[in-house]
Amino acid sequence: MEFYSLYKFEDMSSLDRKTPELPEQSLVNKIACLMVNGIGDTICVTPAIEALRQKYPDAELTVIIRPRIVPLVSGNPNIDDVIVYDTGNGVRKRLEFFVALIQKRIDLWVDLHVPTFNTTSSNRRDYFRNSIMMRIARPVYRVGYAAPGLAPYLTHPFPLPSDSAIKSENIVTTTLALVNPDLSQKFSKHVTIGEQDRDWVNRNFRGNKNQRVVLFFGSEQPADLWPEYRIFELMRLLIQELPDCDFVVIGSAYEHNFSLSVNATVSQNGWNNVHNFIEKASLSESAALIESCDAFIGTDSGPMHIADALDMPMVALMSSKNYIEIWQPVSANARVLNHPISCGPCFLAECPRHNECMAMITPEEVITALRRVIGHKRSMSAGEISPQ
Repeated sequence: MEFYSLYKFEDMSSLDRKTPELPEQSLVNKIACLMVNGIGDTICVTPAIEALRQKYPDAELTVIIRPRIVPLVSGNPNIDDVIVYDTGNGVRKRLEFFVALIQKRIDLWVDLHVPTFNTTSSNRRDYFRNSIMMRIARPVYRVGYAAPGLAPYLTHPFPLPSDSAIKSENIVTTTLALVNPDLSQKFSKHVTIGEQDRDWVNRNFRGNKNQRVVLFFGSEQPADLWPEYRIFELMRLLIQELPDCDFVVIGSAYEHNFSLSVNATVSQNGWNNVHNFIEKASLSESAALIESCDAFIGTDSGPMHIADALDMPMVALMSSKNYIEIWQPVSANARVLNHPISCGPCFLAECPRHNECMAMITPEEVITALRRVIGHKRSMSAGEISPQ
């Protein structure tokens, strides 16, 4: 079956296969960008938002995002306003959201969702949801990929990428294509780190000048998880090679059980330089923790994309449930570890084979990759790992 064949038109004859030109600057005073998926998805569309700002420098640009992501974009210089997509708290919240859309009087609506296979939802359902929001907002110009459920309502329908392109193209590139960017320019992922969050990090590490490595081994999709026995073996090796380094473990409520294992293992082994911040740091505080560290090691996730936006040395552990080219980091300071497997890509949120492709990644591979990214970017002064 083709990668996204379920989302293609049965009849493409009425669709202009040429990439449409966006409206002139003089016709656009207010822009709304829709992205109501997860943390990583939102960070991955910030280059497209930057390109839109360059194309329409005088327009008011609003983003429509989920509540928990607001701190990561609220200080973005390319964004003027935020409308929070929070419709899970009753009729009143829904009405407030729709009123906010209508009152914006939007000229240009850009749906930044792309037709990449979604392992936690249905593209068809998501695009239908998006079309409802777009029609309620009543924008003059409506831009998005011409997916079923959305295409009939677009004034500027973009042709769906080919199967081969969407399997090999990073989501940053696929999204950027929607705004006809100036290809001579470089557009980067962007996250906002608040000063209050930096102050919180400084209070937690007051007087501690050690180098730090941040570790994140969680995911909302269990198929992305690395086995715990691998994680704790990696910690043991890291502590041996970097005895004067601090290791900062981050995570949310999804990683509650893993946090209990971290606490038990740290106590049992006396690893005083392992600091567990799982469920102790908000998303914005976790972003500040990542920023304060010298390298990132972790699974495919929102925190991975935060580290990518910060252009920090990174080792990313990625499962074979998806085409890794789509979601892998774009920074030159990143190394991706992945083992292809006969059952992949499976597009499953949960693996029936006990995350076999993730288990194939060894702690020794992670250490080797860490040496390389640190050597590429900078060295660790205390207990330096020599690049190989």
